[in-house]
Amino acid sequence: MSRRTPDVLYTLTMDTEKKSMREQLQARLEELRREFETGQARLRELETQEARLRETMLRISGAIQVLEETLSDTQMQSAGEPPVDTDEQARPA
Repeated sequence: MSRRTPDVLYTLTMDTEKKSMREQLQARLEELRREFETGQARLRELETQEARLRETMLRISGAIQVLEETLSDTQMQSAGEPPVDTDEQARPA
């Protein structure tokens, strides 16, 4: 009988280790899922921030274009040339 006692203890130890391993794996899985959700939320924030920045840059680009055209018209007027009406140039004849 003393021979079987170590086998029973070994089996109990293995069952406990398997359970412990399963618990560890489950805990790690939950941790990774939380990290993934956090990453997804951060990515959404960054995408929103990117969209806002693109809109701002588009507005700035438009303002630059208007100012460049205004400066160009001003330079032409000071050189004695009539201002260019971009609306008339864009219309078909």
